[in-house]
Amino acid sequence: MAHRRLASFQRHVRLVRQVRAQYVASGYTRIFADLPGERPPRSVHLSGFAPSRPDLTCRDARNRLVLVEAETCDTLDLEETARQWQLFRAYADACGGEFHVVIPSECEAAARERLTALGVRVDRLVALPLGEA
Repeated sequence: MAHRRLASFQRHVRLVRQVRAQYVASGYTRIFADLPGERPPRSVHLSGFAPSRPDLTCRDARNRLVLVEAETCDTLDLEETARQWQLFRAYADACGGEFHVVIPSECEAAARERLTALGVRVDRLVALPLGEA
């Protein structure tokens, strides 16, 4: 998780909580979330990349690993975000899994632009309404 100001941290936590609830409701299993009071996901290690922990991991109905990274509008352009997205995409490809990105709906266009500029493909872009995120 990127270093954030308090307000940004709180919005980030809300994003992760909301998307976690969506995955639970959709029947995903083995959900681990980097949230207070929750068991966090394991860090991802892949040759050529610095290790990093996704915000959430889970398994879909076919038992495929899903790596989920949430960003607020103010962290989209950080170099750390780019490194994490590249790592999580590469790891998902290596293990036959999926990579999902969660963002506030008001910065969906900026997130799509950033993903395109970086050449990072996501299997699912989840845009959630938060207001002032």
